[in-house]
Amino acid sequence: FNDFQPYLFKTNDYGKTWKRINDGISVGAYTRVNRHDPNRKGLLYAGTETGVYVSFNDGEAWQPLQMNLPIVPVHDLAVQAREMDLVAATHGRSFWILDDLSPLYQISDDVAKSETYLFKPRHAYRIGGFQYKQDGIPIGLNPPNGVLIYYYFKEKPKDEVKLEFLDADGKTIITYSSIKDQKGKAVEPSKEFYENPKPKEKRMDIVPADTGMNLFVWDMRYPDAVEVPGAIYDGGNLRGPKIIPGTYQVRFTSGKTVQTQSFEVRKDPRITTTQESFKAQLDLMLKIQSKLNEAHKGINTIRDVRKQINAVTASMKDTTVSKSINDAAKPLKDSLTAIEETLIQTKLKASQDALNYPIKLNDKLVALMSYLSQADERPAKQSYETFDDLARRIDGALVKLKPLTENEVAKFNAFVKDKISAITLEK
Repeated sequence: FNDFQPYLFKTNDYGKTWKRINDGISVGAYTRVNRHDPNRKGLLYAGTETGVYVSFNDGEAWQPLQMNLPIVPVHDLAVQAREMDLVAATHGRSFWILDDLSPLYQISDDVAKSETYLFKPRHAYRIGGFQYKQDGIPIGLNPPNGVLIYYYFKEKPKDEVKLEFLDADGKTIITYSSIKDQKGKAVEPSKEFYENPKPKEKRMDIVPADTGMNLFVWDMRYPDAVEVPGAIYDGGNLRGPKIIPGTYQVRFTSGKTVQTQSFEVRKDPRITTTQESFKAQLDLMLKIQSKLNEAHKGINTIRDVRKQINAVTASMKDTTVSKSINDAAKPLKDSLTAIEETLIQTKLKASQDALNYPIKLNDKLVALMSYLSQADERPAKQSYETFDDLARRIDGALVKLKPLTENEVAKFNAFVKDKISAITLEK
């Protein structure tokens, strides 16, 4: 009839009387489907000729819920009540899923009026998977794999914003910041007026802090192991172990505002691993990471001392003095090198080099960590035995390092005291 008005009606008396409820839906966006949300009373969704609309007051007023959905007829809608997702069947653009409706469930007048607000996160699953996106290839995008943390700012914050993740006992697992990354490097604002689009990072390392709604995806991992700059690992990587199923908290700090919400991490529903097995696996992986940190700190100390010795020698213009310093430093450098080559394979310059040069103690720990992370299961007896052997050998090397840094470095400093400022050790 050439009538493109949206027609939605509601009855409160089982059909005796009807009330039209289409305020806010544009002319031309005639309605294809209407659904109520089973998790919140009064929350309605409408699929129209041009997209999706939402109402928070039982249809009294509507607003677009378009986001990145293209302008397309939506012929059907369904709410996945358990996972809190909205599924849209379009005419010509396939299926679309709005992941995590939990912020919509928590929106209220008080939330809308607040300066900042941390929404309670939806439950997350400890499960594998990743997002894959490539420009020019029309493929579906998986939902983010992790805990989705939504928070709101009425105005862009001027102070640092922090997200701290805590276990059930309130102990901090990891902390993220809006002004520095996990390595402590400050976030530098872009100097470009129009910033070129960049590929989305696989792991979020910086807390977004913009006006309106913000999303941070926590990958459910402990901090990464200490890095040895330039090192190559044949056995795996330095990523921290994943948390185990259970109840956790996120603490949001912005200026003087501090808010905390709890959330649940569930295990993969397809597996039968017990909580005790999860805990045993995590305990061993944390021990491995702790020992790996000790080894890498030792390696970094060795390389820092050697760098400073070389700098002292290079700064001497008198060749006689330079030779005497070199001769004095040689026993110390040789001892440091022996320990270093016990802990790490110094000849690895590319991944293929491991075919010719066997990996050393640190890389063997990395490999053990990688092996344990391949399945959600209690570690085997051999894994404990392997760790004990590697830890014993690393401890043996680090025991030899301590007198070098405490005594031999002091002797070297005393030797060059009258010539130049020598070596300083980080505490």
